[in-house]
Amino acid sequence: MLSWESASESDAEMTDTQRAPADKLVGRGRAVEISGLSRSTIARYERLGLFPERVKIGRRALWSLRDLFEWVAEQLANRGESPWGRRRVEREQQRIEHELAVERLEALRTAPRARRHMLV
Repeated sequence: MLSWESASESDAEMTDTQRAPADKLVGRGRAVEISGLSRSTIARYERLGLFPERVKIGRRALWSLRDLFEWVAEQLANRGESPWGRRRVEREQQRIEHELAVERLEALRTAPRARRHMLV
């Protein structure tokens, strides 16, 4: 059996993520408080898939406390790296890949038949 002192010592070593029970669910007010974001920002991040998904129970949709703490820890670990910056980089990479594919197709279309096999 654990004594009170040994339990409190092990609790001190645990992070908030480890302490948060998996089955504890919280509403929007608590999610705003934990994340530090406004309600509208949370809604926008949810639409973009940048915020933890809610668990639907009947007519209510609640967040897992563990998911919220993990999300906050992830945001702190990735400080300075904006989700908007990642999306811009991804879009730019897609644009460049598209332009290269179009150039390759144009080269294939305009090249003489004898040299087409060299372009593929």
